[in-house]
Amino acid sequence: MITGKTQAFILDAKKIKMMKRLVFCLFFLGIISCQQKNTVPERIYPGSEPPSTKYLGEITIVYGYQDASVPPEDHRSYTIYLTNKNYRFVVDSYGEIIKDTTLVLANQKEKVKQVLTAFKKHKIKNMEEQVDDIGCTGGNGEFIKITKEGERFFNGSNYYCGGKTIGNLTGDVKGFLKELKAQVDAKVFLYN
Repeated sequence: MITGKTQAFILDAKKIKMMKRLVFCLFFLGIISCQQKNTVPERIYPGSEPPSTKYLGEITIVYGYQDASVPPEDHRSYTIYLTNKNYRFVVDSYGEIIKDTTLVLANQKEKVKQVLTAFKKHKIKNMEEQVDDIGCTGGNGEFIKITKEGERFFNGSNYYCGGKTIGNLTGDVKGFLKELKAQVDAKVFLYN
């Protein structure tokens, strides 16, 4: 037979169990909401210089690859900058510069024109960002930014995870990247 004290204890145990479940659910929702805000991380320029340095010309084309979240010794993200003045390839591991190579191509201004043509040829565009497929972690990402005379002309990025693409970048990005790297010595792109 259940007495009043036993019944009160059972109710308190049920309340405690419900409170634990509630706290767990709130914690889980908090984690998910934080992931949703950061599904396509904003890529910053590697190195200490801001984007308005001597490396940037009248036209700036930037391609960036953001590696998956892995230990620093394995993490390698890279950014390619193409301007009217030079071609720059930077590799970093969570912001620590691993390699930074800047060169002037013999056909520098022509290279900019070729890459802008490739941008159109490969139909690089913005699309409406897909927000339904949020919740995956551990993927990688890439972005393309183009500025003309300091004004943003294009900015698109994608996050790839679990076989899904989340972002606003569409078109043949691999074809565009191939043309961005074309006619540049392959040794420039080697890194550990």
